[in-house]
Amino acid sequence: DCLNGKAFLTNSPILDILNDKALYPFIPEISFYYFNQAPSLNIPNTWEVWSPDHCKMVNEPLIARIRANKDEYVLVHRYLEGGEGIFIGRETPQEEW
Repeated sequence: DCLNGKAFLTNSPILDILNDKALYPFIPEISFYYFNQAPSLNIPNTWEVWSPDHCKMVNEPLIARIRANKDEYVLVHRYLEGGEGIFIGRETPQEEW
């Protein structure tokens, strides 16, 4: 038994926090705050679909833009993982979109 009955973390606890898709738009600012530099990997444009004025309301102008230009967007459900809840606009039939 190489652990001798002890447990250890294999990943930084911050990885679970950064995996929260709601934080994706803020990763550049988080990176700059903690590391004083922008992320080294490109981060695609990401938007929240809730209203910037009220977190319990949908951002209607954004939703209208997404509906009108579905081939340019990918929708990802915040709480689902493993590929569930991902809709790729150009691959998703209009009626499902």
